[in-house]
Amino acid sequence: MDSLISGGHKSRSSSTSLWHTPQYKAWFTADTASAAGAAMQGFAIALVSFKLSGSVVSAGWLTTLTRVLQQFANLFGGTFIDRHGRKLLIIVNGVSEAILWGAVFILLFRGSLTFWGFAVLVMCSSLINGFLGGATDAALRSIIELHDYPKAKSINEGRDATINIAGSPLGGVLYGVAPWLPFLIAALLYALAGVSATRIASDRHQQQTSEKQLCKQSFRVDFKSGWRYVFTSRLLVVLIVVTALFNLAVNGVQYAIELFLVSEHTNTFLIGLISTSTCVGVLLGAFIAGKLSEITPVGISIITALVLTLVACLPLMFNTSYVLVLVCTALIGLPCPMYNAVCLGFIFAKTPNELQGRVKSAMSVSVQTLSIFSSAIAGMLLGRVGFSAAILVFAIPLAVAIVIALMSRQISTIPAASHWEQTKL
Repeated sequence: MDSLISGGHKSRSSSTSLWHTPQYKAWFTADTASAAGAAMQGFAIALVSFKLSGSVVSAGWLTTLTRVLQQFANLFGGTFIDRHGRKLLIIVNGVSEAILWGAVFILLFRGSLTFWGFAVLVMCSSLINGFLGGATDAALRSIIELHDYPKAKSINEGRDATINIAGSPLGGVLYGVAPWLPFLIAALLYALAGVSATRIASDRHQQQTSEKQLCKQSFRVDFKSGWRYVFTSRLLVVLIVVTALFNLAVNGVQYAIELFLVSEHTNTFLIGLISTSTCVGVLLGAFIAGKLSEITPVGISIITALVLTLVACLPLMFNTSYVLVLVCTALIGLPCPMYNAVCLGFIFAKTPNELQGRVKSAMSVSVQTLSIFSSAIAGMLLGRVGFSAAILVFAIPLAVAIVIALMSRQISTIPAASHWEQTKL
């Protein structure tokens, strides 16, 4: 499918077009503040749920329910985002989250928060974030140049890895000082996101398109047109299948490792280091992706990332020593930023501006549906066939993804970012 690409791109370096651009800096600040806010409150939700309910089951169900609600809202949120000004939606999302988590902070501080009151506030946050959270990514298309997408994605991968590395320890320290403190910090960060978004210029073309759509087409028609755009593109469908298999394999292996260590009564600090190891691998991978993603052909990068991930999983089938597991988890995280930078960067760079929200929604739901069940599958496999066999089972979809990518000429011939303007999606 052809995408709507504005002509006349200037030949600028990525550092100039990104960090020297006020629009991008405002967008990045808003996106980073939201991600950091999510890390702060996300760590404390399970702890506060257990503290208020006294039940591990209730705390677990609340966490699961929030994820389900967010994914459900995300299903329709993309269409809503494409029909309205994205700058305004980013601001509304940030302010709404600040109000909700600010309310949690105040109620906890006063000692008047109940489990059900907390559950309602958490579920409202999940629905709002699922419905409006995609506006930030959707706005990026009108802010940066086409060839800067891989660089921007690489930066985001490194940013997210850094937040994941520091988020849990910092959240634990804050919670130890006072249970309400992580929520106060989260509310302030979300408020910062909303304020930063005010510096993003409105996309007049997108707003005019949205207004016309609101007049001429129903929400249902727009919703269907977005999904039709995704699933009538053969290349997009193949990329979705490959990415879904990749997500299932990586998440499955990570859950299998975590559950295996728990079953072996491994020290909790050592179990926590596994997550840190993965984030360190992702952080290093993001640095590498930032250097190579703009000049390396997308097809070759996708296949290389898949093969490297499979190679990193293979030793786990033959040895279960903690040191080896620690090294392998870092190596598994290493290719992920490159994959996301080139694959997702290509998809969203080539997607028309007015379809950004719907395509992100369709992609997110499609590639994450299988991985939702990875934890349950890992648990069943560990109980029935053991750790080594579980890793082998999760390596199968990864091998299938490699075969599909190698056999698909559409994937293998996707060029580097400098040639995206002449490439069809």
